[in-house]
Amino acid sequence: MNKSSQETQIQPLVTLIGILVLIWTLRAASTVMMPLAVAFFIVILVWPLQVRLEQRLSRALSVPITFFVILLAFAFMGTMLWLCANSIASRSDKFQQFIQSFITRLDMVLTHHHLPFGWGQLDPDRIIGQAVSIAGTFAIGTYRFLGYSVLVAVFVMSLLIDVQPFCHRLEERIDKAKAQKLLDVARNTTVSIQRFMLTRTLTSAITGLLTGLFAWAVGLDFAIVWAVTAFVLNYIPVLGAIVAVIPPTLVALIQPGSIWLAPVTLGVLSTIHFTVGNYVDPLLQSRYLSLPLLLVFFSIVFWDWMWGIPGVLLGVPMTMAIVITCQHFDNTRWVAKLLLREKVEHVVRNSPLA
Repeated sequence: MNKSSQETQIQPLVTLIGILVLIWTLRAASTVMMPLAVAFFIVILVWPLQVRLEQRLSRALSVPITFFVILLAFAFMGTMLWLCANSIASRSDKFQQFIQSFITRLDMVLTHHHLPFGWGQLDPDRIIGQAVSIAGTFAIGTYRFLGYSVLVAVFVMSLLIDVQPFCHRLEERIDKAKAQKLLDVARNTTVSIQRFMLTRTLTSAITGLLTGLFAWAVGLDFAIVWAVTAFVLNYIPVLGAIVAVIPPTLVALIQPGSIWLAPVTLGVLSTIHFTVGNYVDPLLQSRYLSLPLLLVFFSIVFWDWMWGIPGVLLGVPMTMAIVITCQHFDNTRWVAKLLLREKVEHVVRNSPLA
């Protein structure tokens, strides 16, 4: 057996070991790698603004303005989360009474049908505690992410300052053909993520607005909470829509009033998510970046295992970035052909974001 054949046989094993080492590194160094990944995605999203500002202003002014826009966006998100928390806290006592009344009525119905399961013995405080515990899991993940906000801000500012000079150095110090190849890959991947996130943001805004208006119109408590929840969870494909429908339906079931509130809430919110997800989103996204459903689920689960809540939100776009990058190299192009339903190069080049 000659040397070239031995290298050919060993190469897949070396590649597998390299991937496993990379996964272990990303998970072990999540304290640094997760904020860095978040910073990269933030810079990707605001880069068109940065480029346009640099065409009109000096670099010393364009970078602070872009960073200020980012801070305004995060301040708005923080304000909405605070309003949600304040809305829930102000009505906790009221809903404890609703839960007790619901349990009593349910126990009476079951007893009437000779199905005494002792529902009346359930403690509302315990139920509320379990609900708070579930919500707290998400809140803790969000709080930890906010704890990294300073580190994310430092990374964002550094990237905004260094990206252009780094591209120039890359073109000057290595072979021009290789440099152009790497820059083309970076541009194509960047534009792909920009379009995906822009589409997701628009559909999330539509979903959140319709959810909030419906909850307000029918008198469902916590309308702003359900609007913000629908907006955030819509960034998680498929699973986000399912999760977003359950809490308002349960609240509608417990909330006293019309008996039709719970089924109507379930039906209308499901219709909103189904319509936006299956008609509005494909209309905006066209046939662009279509990933298999199994890969979407795997991305969510895998990146949740890696980085928790931020990983869930970034999982699908990060997987897309990896697959698109694979498309530009001969050794990995088969991965993209297997996972991407449509080619993306011509779409990327003609994109207004490019």
